Amino acid sequence: MNWTLPAAILAAALLAAAATLLVRASVRVPFWIPLGAGVGAVVTTAAVAAVLGGIPPLFGATVASAAAPVSVPLAAALSRGPRLDLRQHVAVAVWALLIVPLAIVVPARVVAGCPPTSCVVEDFGGALPFVTAVGGFLLVPSVATIGRNRLRNGSGSRLVDLLAGLAVVPLFAVWLAAAEGDIDEYTGGLIASGLAAPALGALGWLIVDRLRGVTATTGRALRMGAMAGMAIILPGAAAMTPPWLIGLGFIGGCVGALAHDARAIVSSPEGVRAAVTALTLGAVGMVAPGILGTAIGFVFAARTDVTGSQLVATLAVAAGATALSIPVALLGRRR
Repeated sequence: MNWTLPAAILAAALLAAAATLLVRASVRVPFWIPLGAGVGAVVTTAAVAAVLGGIPPLFGATVASAAAPVSVPLAAALSRGPRLDLRQHVAVAVWALLIVPLAIVVPARVVAGCPPTSCVVEDFGGALPFVTAVGGFLLVPSVATIGRNRLRNGSGSRLVDLLAGLAVVPLFAVWLAAAEGDIDEYTGGLIASGLAAPALGALGWLIVDRLRGVTATTGRALRMGAMAGMAIILPGAAAMTPPWLIGLGFIGGCVGALAHDARAIVSSPEGVRAAVTALTLGAVGMVAPGILGTAIGFVFAARTDVTGSQLVATLAVAAGATALSIPVALLGRRR
Protein backbone atom coordinates (compact mmCIF):
# COMPACT_ATOMS: atom_id res chain seq x y z
CA MET A 1 0.00 0.00 0.00
CA ASN A 2 2.88 2.35 0.69
CA TRP A 3 3.74 2.58 -3.01
CA THR A 4 0.64 4.62 -3.80
CA LEU A 5 1.68 7.99 -2.37
CA PRO A 6 5.14 8.03 -4.05
CA ALA A 7 3.54 6.93 -7.34
CA ALA A 8 0.90 9.65 -7.09
CA ILE A 9 3.48 12.29 -6.21
CA LEU A 10 5.73 11.30 -9.11
CA ALA A 11 2.83 11.32 -11.58
CA ALA A 12 1.63 14.67 -10.21
CA ALA A 13 5.12 16.18 -10.50
CA LEU A 14 5.43 15.09 -14.13
CA LEU A 15 1.91 16.39 -14.83
CA ALA A 16 2.92 19.72 -13.31
CA ALA A 17 5.99 19.87 -15.56
CA ALA A 18 3.81 19.18 -18.60
CA ALA A 19 1.32 21.83 -17.47
CA THR A 20 4.01 24.51 -17.14
CA LEU A 21 5.06 23.78 -20.72
CA LEU A 22 1.49 23.88 -22.05
CA VAL A 23 0.83 27.40 -20.68
CA ARG A 24 4.28 28.79 -21.48
CA ALA A 25 3.12 30.72 -24.55
CA SER A 26 1.01 32.93 -22.29
CA VAL A 27 2.58 32.91 -18.85
CA ARG A 28 5.79 31.60 -17.32
CA VAL A 29 4.92 29.61 -14.20
CA PRO A 30 8.10 28.81 -12.24
CA PHE A 31 8.21 25.17 -11.20
CA TRP A 32 8.54 26.01 -7.54
CA ILE A 33 4.89 27.16 -7.57
CA PRO A 34 3.39 23.73 -8.35
CA LEU A 35 6.10 22.14 -6.20
CA GLY A 36 5.14 24.29 -3.22
CA ALA A 37 1.43 23.83 -3.87
CA GLY A 38 1.79 20.06 -4.09
CA VAL A 39 3.97 19.64 -1.02
CA GLY A 40 1.87 22.08 0.99
CA ALA A 41 -1.40 20.42 0.05
CA VAL A 42 -0.10 16.92 0.79
CA VAL A 43 1.24 17.83 4.22
CA THR A 44 -1.72 19.96 5.32
CA THR A 45 -4.31 17.48 4.04
CA ALA A 46 -2.64 14.61 5.88
CA ALA A 47 -2.51 16.73 9.04
CA VAL A 48 -6.16 17.81 8.79
CA ALA A 49 -7.24 14.21 8.12
CA ALA A 50 -5.27 13.02 11.15
CA VAL A 51 -6.97 15.61 13.36
CA LEU A 52 -10.54 15.51 12.02
CA GLY A 53 -10.76 11.93 10.77
CA GLY A 54 -13.18 10.87 8.07
CA ILE A 55 -10.53 9.56 5.71
CA PRO A 56 -7.11 7.94 6.23
CA PRO A 57 -4.31 10.55 6.11
CA LEU A 58 -2.50 8.51 3.45
CA PHE A 59 -5.50 8.56 1.13
CA GLY A 60 -6.01 12.28 1.71
CA ALA A 61 -2.35 12.99 0.98
CA THR A 62 -2.47 10.87 -2.18
CA VAL A 63 -5.44 12.79 -3.57
CA ALA A 64 -3.95 16.13 -2.48
CA SER A 65 -0.85 15.52 -4.61
CA ALA A 66 -2.90 16.64 -7.63
CA ALA A 67 -2.64 20.19 -6.28
CA ALA A 68 0.74 20.40 -8.02
CA PRO A 69 -0.48 20.18 -11.64
CA VAL A 70 -3.80 21.94 -10.97
CA SER A 71 -2.02 24.97 -9.49
CA VAL A 72 -0.48 25.73 -12.88
CA PRO A 73 -3.67 26.49 -14.85
CA LEU A 74 -5.07 28.19 -11.72
CA ALA A 75 -2.14 30.61 -11.60
CA ALA A 76 -2.23 31.09 -15.37
CA ALA A 77 -5.94 31.88 -15.42
CA LEU A 78 -5.42 34.54 -12.73
CA SER A 79 -2.44 36.15 -14.44
CA ARG A 80 -2.52 39.53 -16.17
CA GLY A 81 0.62 39.10 -18.24
CA PRO A 82 3.53 36.80 -19.00
CA ARG A 83 4.87 36.92 -15.43
CA LEU A 84 3.19 36.06 -12.15
CA ASP A 85 3.09 38.53 -9.28
CA LEU A 86 2.02 38.62 -5.63
CA ARG A 87 -1.67 38.12 -6.45
CA GLN A 88 -1.15 34.74 -8.06
CA HIS A 89 1.25 33.62 -5.34
CA VAL A 90 -1.26 34.46 -2.61
CA ALA A 91 -4.11 32.86 -4.56
CA VAL A 92 -2.28 29.57 -5.08
CA ALA A 93 -1.17 29.49 -1.42
CA VAL A 94 -4.70 30.06 -0.11
CA TRP A 95 -6.13 27.44 -2.44
CA ALA A 96 -3.47 24.77 -1.80
CA LEU A 97 -3.04 25.22 1.96
CA LEU A 98 -6.61 25.97 2.98
CA ILE A 99 -9.20 25.09 0.36
CA VAL A 100 -7.73 21.78 -0.85
CA PRO A 101 -7.41 20.17 2.62
CA LEU A 102 -10.85 21.33 3.72
CA ALA A 103 -12.56 20.26 0.49
CA ILE A 104 -11.00 16.79 0.72
CA VAL A 105 -11.45 16.11 4.44
CA VAL A 106 -14.54 17.99 5.65
CA PRO A 107 -17.15 16.29 3.39
CA ALA A 108 -15.77 12.89 4.39
CA ARG A 109 -15.82 13.90 8.07
CA VAL A 110 -19.44 15.02 7.82
CA VAL A 111 -20.42 11.73 6.18
CA ALA A 112 -18.53 9.76 8.85
CA GLY A 113 -20.74 11.35 11.48
CA CYS A 114 -23.94 10.12 9.82
CA PRO A 115 -25.62 6.77 10.51
CA PRO A 116 -24.30 4.06 8.14
CA THR A 117 -25.38 4.56 4.50
CA SER A 118 -27.70 7.42 5.45
CA CYS A 119 -25.61 10.07 3.70
CA VAL A 120 -23.02 9.77 0.96
CA VAL A 121 -20.52 12.17 -0.64
CA GLU A 122 -18.69 10.30 -3.38
CA ASP A 123 -15.59 12.13 -4.59
CA PHE A 124 -12.90 9.56 -5.17
CA GLY A 125 -10.50 11.67 -7.22
CA GLY A 126 -11.02 15.09 -5.66
CA ALA A 127 -13.36 16.96 -7.99
CA LEU A 128 -14.45 19.13 -5.07
CA PRO A 129 -10.97 20.66 -4.47
CA PHE A 130 -9.61 20.43 -8.00
CA VAL A 131 -12.61 21.28 -10.18
CA THR A 132 -15.45 22.82 -8.17
CA ALA A 133 -13.28 24.79 -5.74
CA VAL A 134 -11.04 26.02 -8.56
CA GLY A 135 -14.11 27.29 -10.41
CA GLY A 136 -15.47 29.06 -7.35
CA PHE A 137 -12.05 30.46 -6.45
CA LEU A 138 -11.51 31.87 -9.95
CA LEU A 139 -14.89 33.51 -10.38
CA VAL A 140 -14.71 36.67 -8.25
CA PRO A 141 -11.03 37.55 -8.89
CA SER A 142 -11.59 37.15 -12.63
CA VAL A 143 -14.68 39.37 -12.62
CA ALA A 144 -12.70 41.86 -10.53
CA THR A 145 -10.19 42.07 -13.43
CA ILE A 146 -7.34 40.34 -11.63
CA GLY A 147 -7.07 37.79 -14.41
CA ARG A 148 -7.17 39.63 -17.71
CA ASN A 149 -4.48 37.64 -19.43
CA ARG A 150 -5.73 36.29 -22.76
CA LEU A 151 -4.32 32.81 -22.53
CA ARG A 152 -3.06 30.99 -25.57
CA ASN A 153 -2.89 27.23 -25.34
CA GLY A 154 0.48 25.68 -25.89
CA SER A 155 4.16 26.33 -25.38
CA GLY A 156 4.89 27.95 -28.72
CA SER A 157 6.53 24.79 -30.02
CA ARG A 158 4.48 22.13 -31.77
CA LEU A 159 6.94 19.41 -30.78
CA VAL A 160 6.84 20.38 -27.11
CA ASP A 161 3.04 20.64 -27.23
CA LEU A 162 2.81 17.18 -28.78
CA LEU A 163 5.15 15.51 -26.29
CA ALA A 164 3.68 17.24 -23.24
CA GLY A 165 0.13 16.61 -24.42
CA LEU A 166 0.78 12.93 -25.06
CA ALA A 167 2.28 12.55 -21.59
CA VAL A 168 -0.67 14.04 -19.72
CA VAL A 169 -3.25 11.30 -20.24
CA PRO A 170 -1.14 8.25 -19.22
CA LEU A 171 0.22 10.17 -16.23
CA PHE A 172 -3.33 10.99 -15.19
CA ALA A 173 -4.27 7.31 -15.49
CA VAL A 174 -1.33 6.35 -13.25
CA TRP A 175 -2.30 8.99 -10.68
CA LEU A 176 -5.94 7.85 -10.70
CA ALA A 177 -4.93 4.23 -10.17
CA ALA A 178 -2.58 5.22 -7.33
CA ALA A 179 -5.50 6.86 -5.52
CA GLU A 180 -7.09 3.39 -5.20
CA GLY A 181 -4.45 2.56 -2.59
CA ASP A 182 -3.28 -0.77 -3.93
CA ILE A 183 -3.20 -2.99 -7.00
CA ASP A 184 -6.51 -4.86 -6.94
CA GLU A 185 -9.45 -5.79 -9.17
CA TYR A 186 -10.32 -2.13 -9.68
CA THR A 187 -6.89 -0.99 -10.88
CA GLY A 188 -7.33 -2.11 -14.48
CA GLY A 189 -10.67 -0.33 -14.76
CA LEU A 190 -9.24 2.88 -13.32
CA ILE A 191 -6.35 2.83 -15.77
CA ALA A 192 -8.65 2.08 -18.72
CA SER A 193 -11.03 4.85 -17.70
CA GLY A 194 -8.16 7.25 -17.10
CA LEU A 195 -6.89 6.63 -20.63
CA ALA A 196 -10.18 6.46 -22.55
CA ALA A 197 -12.28 9.15 -20.87
CA PRO A 198 -9.88 12.01 -21.74
CA ALA A 199 -9.65 10.74 -25.32
CA LEU A 200 -13.42 10.74 -25.69
CA GLY A 201 -13.56 14.10 -23.93
CA ALA A 202 -11.24 15.50 -26.59
CA LEU A 203 -13.47 14.04 -29.29
CA GLY A 204 -16.60 15.49 -27.69
CA TRP A 205 -15.10 18.99 -27.41
CA LEU A 206 -13.89 18.87 -31.00
CA ILE A 207 -17.31 17.78 -32.30
CA VAL A 208 -19.10 20.56 -30.43
CA ASP A 209 -16.60 23.15 -31.67
CA ARG A 210 -17.09 22.05 -35.26
CA LEU A 211 -20.89 21.92 -35.00
CA ARG A 212 -20.99 25.42 -33.47
CA GLY A 213 -18.43 26.86 -35.86
CA VAL A 214 -16.07 27.95 -33.09
CA THR A 215 -12.94 29.56 -34.54
CA ALA A 216 -10.37 27.65 -32.52
CA THR A 217 -7.61 25.28 -33.45
CA THR A 218 -8.00 21.52 -33.37
CA GLY A 219 -5.14 21.36 -30.88
CA ARG A 220 -6.96 23.62 -28.45
CA ALA A 221 -10.13 21.51 -28.68
CA LEU A 222 -8.19 18.30 -28.08
CA ARG A 223 -6.30 19.70 -25.08
CA MET A 224 -9.34 21.30 -23.48
CA GLY A 225 -11.51 18.26 -24.16
CA ALA A 226 -8.99 15.90 -22.62
CA MET A 227 -8.90 18.04 -19.46
CA ALA A 228 -12.69 18.07 -19.37
CA GLY A 229 -12.77 14.29 -19.69
CA MET A 230 -10.34 13.96 -16.81
CA ALA A 231 -12.19 16.42 -14.60
CA ILE A 232 -15.65 14.95 -14.98
CA ILE A 233 -14.73 11.35 -14.06
CA LEU A 234 -12.93 12.23 -10.81
CA PRO A 235 -15.91 11.92 -8.43
CA GLY A 236 -17.27 8.62 -9.70
CA ALA A 237 -14.05 6.83 -10.63
CA ALA A 238 -14.55 4.26 -7.84
CA ALA A 239 -18.36 4.20 -7.84
CA MET A 240 -19.06 3.76 -11.56
CA THR A 241 -18.00 0.98 -13.92
CA PRO A 242 -15.54 1.78 -16.75
CA PRO A 243 -18.07 1.83 -19.62
CA TRP A 244 -20.15 4.47 -17.87
CA LEU A 245 -17.06 6.44 -16.84
CA ILE A 246 -15.69 6.41 -20.37
CA GLY A 247 -19.01 7.59 -21.76
CA LEU A 248 -19.06 10.28 -19.09
CA GLY A 249 -15.71 11.50 -20.44
CA PHE A 250 -17.37 12.16 -23.82
CA ILE A 251 -20.18 14.05 -22.08
CA GLY A 252 -17.54 16.08 -20.24
CA GLY A 253 -15.98 17.18 -23.52
CA CYS A 254 -19.35 18.24 -24.92
CA VAL A 255 -20.48 20.01 -21.75
CA GLY A 256 -17.11 21.70 -21.30
CA ALA A 257 -17.13 23.06 -24.85
CA LEU A 258 -20.66 24.41 -24.46
CA ALA A 259 -19.82 26.08 -21.14
CA HIS A 260 -16.45 27.53 -22.16
CA ASP A 261 -17.74 29.12 -25.37
CA ALA A 262 -21.23 30.05 -24.20
CA ARG A 263 -22.38 33.28 -25.81
CA ALA A 264 -22.86 35.00 -22.46
CA ILE A 265 -19.17 34.66 -21.53
CA VAL A 266 -17.29 34.17 -24.80
CA SER A 267 -15.88 37.73 -24.63
CA SER A 268 -15.05 37.52 -20.92
CA PRO A 269 -11.56 37.14 -19.43
CA GLU A 270 -10.22 33.61 -19.62
CA GLY A 271 -10.49 33.27 -15.87
CA VAL A 272 -14.26 33.74 -16.01
CA ARG A 273 -14.64 31.19 -18.81
CA ALA A 274 -12.43 28.72 -16.95
CA ALA A 275 -14.46 29.26 -13.77
CA VAL A 276 -17.79 28.63 -15.47
CA THR A 277 -16.41 25.57 -17.24
CA ALA A 278 -14.96 24.12 -14.03
CA LEU A 279 -18.15 24.74 -12.04
CA THR A 280 -20.23 23.10 -14.76
CA LEU A 281 -17.98 20.06 -15.08
CA GLY A 282 -17.75 19.74 -11.31
CA ALA A 283 -21.52 19.76 -10.92
CA VAL A 284 -22.13 17.22 -13.70
CA GLY A 285 -19.33 14.99 -12.48
CA MET A 286 -20.58 15.05 -8.88
CA VAL A 287 -24.16 14.24 -9.87
CA ALA A 288 -23.14 11.30 -12.09
CA PRO A 289 -22.41 8.79 -9.27
CA GLY A 290 -25.80 9.54 -7.74
CA ILE A 291 -27.39 8.44 -10.99
CA LEU A 292 -25.06 5.74 -12.35
CA GLY A 293 -23.07 4.57 -9.33
CA THR A 294 -23.10 0.78 -9.08
CA ALA A 295 -23.97 0.63 -5.37
CA ILE A 296 -25.23 4.17 -4.72
CA GLY A 297 -26.87 5.36 -7.94
CA PHE A 298 -30.53 5.68 -8.79
CA VAL A 299 -30.33 3.49 -11.89
CA PHE A 300 -28.59 0.48 -10.30
CA ALA A 301 -29.36 0.81 -6.58
CA ALA A 302 -32.65 2.73 -6.65
CA ARG A 303 -31.26 5.35 -4.27
CA THR A 304 -32.72 8.81 -4.59
CA ASP A 305 -30.78 10.56 -1.81
CA VAL A 306 -27.24 10.46 -3.16
CA THR A 307 -27.77 12.97 -5.96
CA GLY A 308 -29.01 15.51 -3.44
CA SER A 309 -26.07 15.04 -1.09
CA GLN A 310 -23.67 15.32 -4.02
CA LEU A 311 -25.25 18.62 -5.04
CA VAL A 312 -25.17 19.95 -1.47
CA ALA A 313 -21.46 19.17 -1.20
CA THR A 314 -20.81 20.79 -4.57
CA LEU A 315 -22.67 23.97 -3.68
CA ALA A 316 -21.03 24.18 -0.26
CA VAL A 317 -17.51 23.85 -1.64
CA ALA A 318 -18.19 26.29 -4.50
CA ALA A 319 -19.62 28.86 -2.08
CA GLY A 320 -16.76 28.43 0.39
CA ALA A 321 -14.10 28.77 -2.31
CA THR A 322 -15.83 31.84 -3.72
CA ALA A 323 -15.96 33.48 -0.28
CA LEU A 324 -12.28 32.77 0.36
CA SER A 325 -11.37 34.28 -3.02
CA ILE A 326 -12.80 37.70 -2.16
CA PRO A 327 -9.69 38.89 -0.25
CA VAL A 328 -7.59 37.82 -3.24
CA ALA A 329 -9.84 39.83 -5.54
CA LEU A 330 -9.51 42.88 -3.26
CA LEU A 331 -5.73 42.46 -3.25
CA GLY A 332 -5.80 42.46 -7.05
CA ARG A 333 -7.75 45.70 -7.20
CA ARG A 334 -5.47 47.51 -4.78
CA ARG A 335 -2.22 46.80 -6.58
